[in-house]
Amino acid sequence: MNGLISMDKTVIVNKACEVLKEGGVVLLPTDTVYGLCMAAKKDADFSKIYAIKGRLPEKPLGCFIGGKDDLKRYASNIPDYVYTLVDAFWPGKLSIVLDASDKICPFLVAADGSVMFRQAKSELIDGIISSLDCPLAQTSANLSGKDAVAGAKDLDARIVDAVDYAYRNDSFAAGKDSCPSTVVDCRGKKPIVLREGAVSVIDIMSSLGL
Repeated sequence: MNGLISMDKTVIVNKACEVLKEGGVVLLPTDTVYGLCMAAKKDADFSKIYAIKGRLPEKPLGCFIGGKDDLKRYASNIPDYVYTLVDAFWPGKLSIVLDASDKICPFLVAADGSVMFRQAKSELIDGIISSLDCPLAQTSANLSGKDAVAGAKDLDARIVDAVDYAYRNDSFAAGKDSCPSTVVDCRGKKPIVLREGAVSVIDIMSSLGL
């Protein structure tokens, strides 16, 4: 099912939540690239999103959350410097890897016990998370091994046809020059950048006085 670009934001959020509550997969623009999302309830099954993307099951999905309070709920062993990063870059394009708490969906947890968290700078994503009261499992809306997509016209038709609800509107997206988020492992005494993306290593270290 395809969303119309003239639809009001509230209508989009309500439709997306309706699909997500039934275990469906939603395609949406985010603040970086287009993404595939599912509701990450404690008993969620993400096999459909893996099948659509062609992603190996041993590669866990990241998740969108509502902010600092959600991070405290769904992560554990959080170093103090993480809150400095959150204050500096959330909502925004920084993904933070931390140990999982026992409150998060186990299918989001990697073999080493970690989960990747991000608060997107997106009214759509925030509205959906608030309505669902759970994280959103997420991955970029491209076939595995292909480049992430920042514009609706570049979405693979196989992805669009396979999801349960597709909303394509570049006015909500970051634009054609966007890139994925920067990923930082924050389980140690200092952060380790696993992937440099929209937020530079220099900006991350500067925010921490390093």
